[in-house]
Amino acid sequence: MCGIKYCVVLFALVLRTSISGEGKIVNEDEFGALCSMINLAQAELRKIKEVRETIKGTIRIGARCLELTGGRVLDTICEGENSRNCENRRTFWKKAESSSNKKIAGDGLLDRQTEEMIRKIGGEAADLYEDVTRKRWVPFANALEEKINEALYGVPWRPEEIRENTTDRKQLCQQEISRNAVHYPPASLSRDLLCVCAIDLESVRKHRLCCEFCGYEDNREVWKPNKDSWERWNFLRAHCAFLGEPKEDFEKLARTFRHLINQQHNTPIGVMYILGYQKRNSFWSLGLSSRGPMGPGVHYVLMGKEKTTDDIPWLKLLREVTMEMGQPAQDNVQEGEFTEALEKLKQDLEKLIQTK
Repeated sequence: MCGIKYCVVLFALVLRTSISGEGKIVNEDEFGALCSMINLAQAELRKIKEVRETIKGTIRIGARCLELTGGRVLDTICEGENSRNCENRRTFWKKAESSSNKKIAGDGLLDRQTEEMIRKIGGEAADLYEDVTRKRWVPFANALEEKINEALYGVPWRPEEIRENTTDRKQLCQQEISRNAVHYPPASLSRDLLCVCAIDLESVRKHRLCCEFCGYEDNREVWKPNKDSWERWNFLRAHCAFLGEPKEDFEKLARTFRHLINQQHNTPIGVMYILGYQKRNSFWSLGLSSRGPMGPGVHYVLMGKEKTTDDIPWLKLLREVTMEMGQPAQDNVQEGEFTEALEKLKQDLEKLIQTK
């Protein structure tokens, strides 16, 4: 008898939890899908930054080696190299020479061993420069950076803040198909994350939204798009970072995102896709319906016939970027590897100079 009473009480508690939506994190899947794309974009930006800093750093080391040896390091830059490597090395040393702040003239104070060690460091700097610039996308780094920023923010640069031109969340997140849609700001990952995860009137103090602790600190109050978007975006993006860099390739991430699109509306002038605005309607296998809270969401309005989710602006831009730069998860050079090699060269040269 006690066992039956226990089961009835347990059933009632579980039913109450299911119906009230307690225990569920609303928009958790949507948050994960958007975060994966944001983390991928951030990884590509870090890769661009590391390559730029490595190129500048190796050239500075080369310039210092030239200053210390009076340019004599140039005498043997092509020893044992094929014509292609020789040309790359000449390019490196030419840039190093032009970036030198001092007139290159040897002072004769270096002993032969020290000069040879400086030559060695200079050669390793040239090797590192070549390893970095060998990547086919490096000449297009500026254009790629602009595409990533457009995907993240809707503009080709990283803004100082995000301040929407409206106080109306619906106007920003629930755009409708109309001939005026061509004037809508482009869909961006920052807008989408805010639309899906920023606290609204329905979710404030009632249920967990997007992640366990996403409803705290800068996201604890109702979102005011024209006032606190930047702080809220940075707070939510920090929670995205906890998920880590995605291990899957871009196309798998895109499929995961597309599977979360829950509605489609077609008209003669365009199509609208909807992410979010779903109730969590499940109670195990009992066939009972939950009336859990509905999460916020976002509309994607695409003008023109036969538009698909692949035409969502930020998705299209990130596809172009990953096709050019490759998948971060598949890069044979780990993040920070170039930086570590550059730092070692700096330290080796500094120690050598200090001991003389």
